[in-house]
Amino acid sequence: MMDRDFVRAALAEACARHFFETFDGNLGNLRDLYHEDAWMTFVGEKYQGRPAISAKFESLGLQHSQHSITSVDSHPMREDGAMFVQVLGHWNFTEAGGHQQIRNFCEA
Repeated sequence: MMDRDFVRAALAEACARHFFETFDGNLGNLRDLYHEDAWMTFVGEKYQGRPAISAKFESLGLQHSQHSITSVDSHPMREDGAMFVQVLGHWNFTEAGGHQQIRNFCEA
């Protein structure tokens, strides 16, 4: 039998990689990763629902995006398998005007 901590860590890592690969590859596809009633906070602003979240991502107007994940930590929350996941890394992106930036990120 597999260790539950190992399975949880592997699932958290796979989900984080999928999210950021989707973000970097096609922001429009992120909408499929959120349910209709989802909430998201982005730089202090709250967005509710798939359409609002999708619109926020699209409004970023990125020409290029590349996330480099440095760590993924997961912690159990309930017996039903729910978990808290925290992802740390670096985000290299180019804005619509051609301005390139590199920022650290922390996602939960």
